[in-house]
Amino acid sequence: MEGSNFGFKGISPDIGVALAVVSGSAFILALLHYYRHCSRQKAMVEPLPNPQSVEVEWILSDLACQMFSMISVPVYDTHGPEECIYIINHAELSTIACKGEKVSQLLKHAHSCKGLRNVIKMGSQITQEESKTAEGTPKGAIITHGNLVADISAFLWSYGQRGFELTPDDVHLSFLPLAHMYERANEFLMFVNGVRIGFFRGDPKLLLEDFRELKPTFFSAVPRLLNRIYDKVSAGVAGSKLKSWIFQKALESKENDMKRGMPSKNTVWDYLNLLGGCLRQISSAGHVGPPIPCNIVKLVDVEEMEYFAKSGQGENGTLRIIDRKKNIFKLSQSFVVAIVVPDAEVLEVWARSKGLKGDMKELCQNETVYQAIFQDLLAKGKEGELNSLEQVKKIYLHPEMFSIENGLLTPTLKAKRLLLQRTFEEEIDRLYEQAEAEKSLEKAN
Repeated sequence: MEGSNFGFKGISPDIGVALAVVSGSAFILALLHYYRHCSRQKAMVEPLPNPQSVEVEWILSDLACQMFSMISVPVYDTHGPEECIYIINHAELSTIACKGEKVSQLLKHAHSCKGLRNVIKMGSQITQEESKTAEGTPKGAIITHGNLVADISAFLWSYGQRGFELTPDDVHLSFLPLAHMYERANEFLMFVNGVRIGFFRGDPKLLLEDFRELKPTFFSAVPRLLNRIYDKVSAGVAGSKLKSWIFQKALESKENDMKRGMPSKNTVWDYLNLLGGCLRQISSAGHVGPPIPCNIVKLVDVEEMEYFAKSGQGENGTLRIIDRKKNIFKLSQSFVVAIVVPDAEVLEVWARSKGLKGDMKELCQNETVYQAIFQDLLAKGKEGELNSLEQVKKIYLHPEMFSIENGLLTPTLKAKRLLLQRTFEEEIDRLYEQAEAEKSLEKAN
């Protein structure tokens, strides 16, 4: 884009990883000029020349709105027409920037969108700021500039306490949906510190290749993704005893360092090129964790769960948010059953080593596979010091990974609990019936 302060560089035409150095004040002002002066008729703007620039256009559009205190409402690409119409009307949106294939849908339903005046066509991706719950009507939350400034300032202070500092030499690999507040906050954190941002090519299965190409120093993840990376790396070294031994030694060494509270960055293991070889920090949203300086926490009684604030309950003297109250319940049965989805890459390698044949569906129905996974779960449970009531009693092996595409995961890779419950209702009921029957047979004997 000549004539602007915005630079876009393709790191590899074959891989398609993009590295954006964002200092695009000229582009932002030009975009805002259009936003503020376009006619009241439906308007369309052609995408920027580089088709890979969708994520960059998305971010610059968001920043453009912020410069003039406009309210941006990011919308997930997975929303259907009814949900989009609901959000447009509920948030009283007048202008929408979206990818090309969404334009026809918007025009088709324009009569149902009361205040919509402008449609801006971009290279890809929709823009919004209402989040979608796992099921039901999308719900919105107002996030102010003050909220973001407090959040980013608290992170920078926390990093500083540990001697970690982001610099213009750092590179962040952006993987999570830009419509989600977690990744948006990460992007702003990078901007404040002049960090370069690279966007993965869009296929989670190729993420490790993106790591090796971009060589990021900072990465924001979620637990499901970290587990996926661990499984893929494990499967990659499983075919070689030497590689497997080196990997396990590296893992044990790093785990011991973490347990001692003495993480190191200059051991021989730090030079293994598994994730590009340059990572300095991984940020994960596994659980909320301890309060940071911008938080105010209030504890309240939950009498039905026998929790009382005056008791000062916690874990090792600290607060830890583990889940929403509505998701914590007492079992009507005195045991646990589980739906288990084996990792295809890991299972197939293991099956070949045992001389087992078949596709994922056939392997999941194989008794040898069932017993191996079931026993592994029991071993992990003992390792985690679960009591007998918490140990799984029966499992069902499902051959297809939960994904955004099959509707069982949210865009941030969280499980849609109610939908999963409905999807596997028959299997869960059958597992409980089998466990009850075995329990009754044990008593009879």
